[in-house]
Amino acid sequence: MLLTSSTFILRPPRPKERRGSLEKRTRKKTKEWRERRERLKTVDLGRVYSIVNTGHIVVSVENKRVVSQRFLGAKAFRSSDKKELGQLSDFIGNVEKPYAVIKPVSRNILTVLSPGDSVYIVVRERPRRPRKHRRRSLGGS
Repeated sequence: MLLTSSTFILRPPRPKERRGSLEKRTRKKTKEWRERRERLKTVDLGRVYSIVNTGHIVVSVENKRVVSQRFLGAKAFRSSDKKELGQLSDFIGNVEKPYAVIKPVSRNILTVLSPGDSVYIVVRERPRRPRKHRRRSLGGS
């Protein structure tokens, strides 16, 4: 309902517009974080060195950056046909020439696999957190 006056039109006050409800903002934030968390990347692990009697696959690691505890449990795949081999279970050997141990998904994979096959792992990319800036003290002792 509009009320008119001789000089201007009187309107009821508008409610203040918010940028977005809290629910929408949190939903958007969680969706964004979920997308960040689910980003996967492939990392070359190395070549198959041997298959042990226990059924584990030993891979000579060519990329030394992979030798980290956070990569344990990552799924390993053969590069030629992208067939899943198993999970990365351990690193053995010395620092100069490390080896990775893969626990296979099934025994059938061991018959198809041969030494020299290239292997890669799929890992989740960690979201980078912004650095916190330290406050500098203005005065000092």
